[in-house]
Amino acid sequence: MLPDFFIRFVSFRYLFSKKSVNIINVITGISILAILVVTAALIILLSAFNGLEQTVKNIFNVFDPHLRVEPKQGKSIIVSKDQLSVIKSWPGVAAVSLTIEENVLAIYKDKQQIVTLKGVDNNYFLQVPIASMISAGSLNDWSENSNQAIIGEGLAANLQINLADFTHAIQVYFPKRGKVDMLNPFREASLIPNAIFSVQHEYTNFLILAPLEFVANLTGYKKEGEVNSLEISLTQEKHLSNVRKKLQQLLGDKVQIKNRFEQHELMYRVMRAEKLAVFLIVMLVLIIASFNIVSALTMLLVEKQKDILVMWSMGAGLNRIKRIYVWEGMWVTIIGVTGGMILGTLIAFLQMQFGWVKLGAYEGANAYPVKFVWTDFPIIFISVNLIGFLASWLRMKSVNLLRPQYMTLIK
Repeated sequence: MLPDFFIRFVSFRYLFSKKSVNIINVITGISILAILVVTAALIILLSAFNGLEQTVKNIFNVFDPHLRVEPKQGKSIIVSKDQLSVIKSWPGVAAVSLTIEENVLAIYKDKQQIVTLKGVDNNYFLQVPIASMISAGSLNDWSENSNQAIIGEGLAANLQINLADFTHAIQVYFPKRGKVDMLNPFREASLIPNAIFSVQHEYTNFLILAPLEFVANLTGYKKEGEVNSLEISLTQEKHLSNVRKKLQQLLGDKVQIKNRFEQHELMYRVMRAEKLAVFLIVMLVLIIASFNIVSALTMLLVEKQKDILVMWSMGAGLNRIKRIYVWEGMWVTIIGVTGGMILGTLIAFLQMQFGWVKLGAYEGANAYPVKFVWTDFPIIFISVNLIGFLASWLRMKSVNLLRPQYMTLIK
């Protein structure tokens, strides 16, 4: 009986030994190259998807709180001052902000657009570093009792807002609640554009920040503490689970509490589904490429008939002889996947360092983001090796090695 180490040794020698028919070496080399390229492509593509996901998270996290409390039904919740005081006293809570967010019609001179008007209190600026995003104007005149507004850069460009023009204000309109007055269906108010903020986010195309009291009066939120949402920032992520549990106990079952993932759950799920789809498509390409391993093993069986006779005479069972050729296919896979992981990691690392590939063709475009996630590496290594093993095992399972006395060894 051939020991396992001898089976692996012989199969490894077969991989690099001279063959009487050179095409066997060529096909084996093509098999290794195909696996190497596919593995490298997997590393690069998954790292690119990881980089995009992280970039999106970083952009959204600028505005998204760690936890957002929203109503399960309806558009508003009521948070009392006592409840706010209790929440602020909890360990791990950095800031708590009340917000009202509604779509309104904004008109500036002869320009108009449907925008998102978000009413915020002063605590909001402890959560979101708006001051560092200001590209024009200032926050010096901002107060909770004013009608000052902070405009997104994209929206300011669309409406052609001029901060130096004090004679024109932004007129905002919101439908009245309750019974509709057809002659006067809208609430109307004026906003003074005070500052423009700029950030790499679509928020700049439609967002206006205004004082909470102003937005409450415009949208008809008359009850004390009545808001759309309660936004809570934490000092550290480790407090999230505990604070979330306390919030649910304090505010009851009429509210839903969302973390950052849940606030954009559909978008993140779509991104992960795309990543999985790319992984499966590349694995399909690998399955097609694995037919090269089958071809190489088939020709190697014919090449090594005399060796099979020698090993059989040494006491090797035919099943253990088959294992030599299964291991031959595994060596091809292992060498290919190892080389591919090294190459893919190197290319992705160089992209991280030098940013050769850009997100756009224009000057000043950001480099395509790349991020390594350690769990991708064992998944890729195991998946590729599994396909290589199955290709080799299924090929050898279909081969019928006959006893030497029948002369023909392979049927």
